[in-house]
Amino acid sequence: MDQDIITAVIVERESEDFAALLTQAKEHCRALEILESNIAEEAIPDAGINKGDLFLKMRAPSGHGLNVGDELGMDKL
Repeated sequence: MDQDIITAVIVERESEDFAALLTQAKEHCRALEILESNIAEEAIPDAGINKGDLFLKMRAPSGHGLNVGDELGMDKL
C-alpha cells in the first residue's frame, strides 16, 4: 500500500483536550498513525505553521483525498 506523510495544522483550537484533538485530526485526515505532534515554539513558514499552532505529522494511505492547503472542520469539544 502506498502511503503519504501529512502535516496537519490546528490553528484555532478552542479546547486544550489534546487527546481529543489528535483523535479528530487523525480521523479527518484518514491517517493510519500520528508520527509527531507538538505546539510550535516558533513559526515554520514553509509548512504554514505559526508560533503557538498545534501541528501533527501523520502517515496516511495515498488515497486520502487531501490536497495542500485543504481546511478541515473540527468539531467543537
